[in-house]
Amino acid sequence: ICNAAAVGGNSPLEVIVSLIDEAGKVTAFKTLTLQTGRHLPQFLNESALFPGLSNFRGSVNVAASRPFGLVAMRVEGISVGSLTVDSSPVIGAFIQTGLLWAEAEPNDATAQAQVVSLPTRVSAGFAQPGDKDIFRFTGKSGDVITALTQLSDFSVDPVLTLLKGDGTILAQNDQNGLSEQRDAFLQARLPADGDYYIRVEEAGGKSGAALGYDLHARILGSDVYADGPRIESSHPDNAVPGNTIDFEVQGNALCGAGSINVVPSDGLTLTDFRSASNRISARITVDNEAAAGMRLIWVRSPSGMMSNAVPFQISSTGSVAPRVSNLQVGAPSFQNGKALMNIRFDYADRDGDLIFQSDDYFRSAKIWFTKSAETGQCRATICSSLLNLPGKTSGTLTFTLGLSSYVDCGTEVGFELLDSSGNISNRLTFQPQKWYSCGP
Repeated sequence: ICNAAAVGGNSPLEVIVSLIDEAGKVTAFKTLTLQTGRHLPQFLNESALFPGLSNFRGSVNVAASRPFGLVAMRVEGISVGSLTVDSSPVIGAFIQTGLLWAEAEPNDATAQAQVVSLPTRVSAGFAQPGDKDIFRFTGKSGDVITALTQLSDFSVDPVLTLLKGDGTILAQNDQNGLSEQRDAFLQARLPADGDYYIRVEEAGGKSGAALGYDLHARILGSDVYADGPRIESSHPDNAVPGNTIDFEVQGNALCGAGSINVVPSDGLTLTDFRSASNRISARITVDNEAAAGMRLIWVRSPSGMMSNAVPFQISSTGSVAPRVSNLQVGAPSFQNGKALMNIRFDYADRDGDLIFQSDDYFRSAKIWFTKSAETGQCRATICSSLLNLPGKTSGTLTFTLGLSSYVDCGTEVGFELLDSSGNISNRLTFQPQKWYSCGP
């Protein structure tokens, strides 16, 4: 895991690593801190993560409050369990145990590249100073290739490079980062059908009969990623204790998802769950006493498949939800099949971030109104210049609301104010007294 200085600024990054068993239950999680420009290689059973872990079957989720670099996961050893790819860029078990092929020299240039068919395991070495070993294979667009150099002498420092047919570098790695290991390791998704090259060289240019290695290379295939639910984005990504937000994730295969799961869930209440083909939404209320820190959110399909996880931050400071009060509803007048009512209520917003932008769904100040009755409910949004209130911390909103008159007499109308940070105010409600369907 890498916290690059160019990603998210020059500040430490908190990363949550969670273990999820086959039943979907989080059995353990650990928060790690990455300093700027540093990467963190760890075995799952090391003291910094889950000491003593063995015979684990399930999933590992890694998430942070902002983007971070490559996540590489692999099974060490030749016959120690199995690992399947769930989401990019997680690497499946790829150490090859089949026939060991011998390197064919000379193979120092692409024109002399030794042709291999993946998966493969090749025994090779550095015969002379500056020696380069180049292997050519054929791949398809979308295929994921993994490659590893396995060393018997750790004084060897190999560098792995993946190149396109025209010599363009797609990926490169010197050391995999695990303590006391100099194995090189890389993963990449192939951009097009065609020939590709794997180049292996010694970082210091050393040579000798003892400086050998085994190259393990494998193509996982374009279908390596699960067909289950996949979260591509989420918003908002944070909230302050005491606030309520409407949270939404967008992605693939989300229709019918049975739940939104949060870990740890203490201090959070989820309601109003809605699912569509490419998005899921829920209302999240953060308790006043909720502990600050990062949570993980994922969804589960009706068949039990889990999506990847996305981070959600509980911040100790930030924008506070507005408050609304003193709702006043004028007597309805009827025009063209609609009941028109003059509405006004007072608002208070400490942060003064009620700035209306009609082209931005989330970062807008809006009034939600909900019509609910025994036959169902619907939600609509009032978008009007009257909500252009930059910098104002209190005042009165006045507008005209038009609703179809042909509704049940028990309909309840509710109002909530949404600020530009996604925080939702308390709710004001009223029941209209006169509708066409209810008589004069």
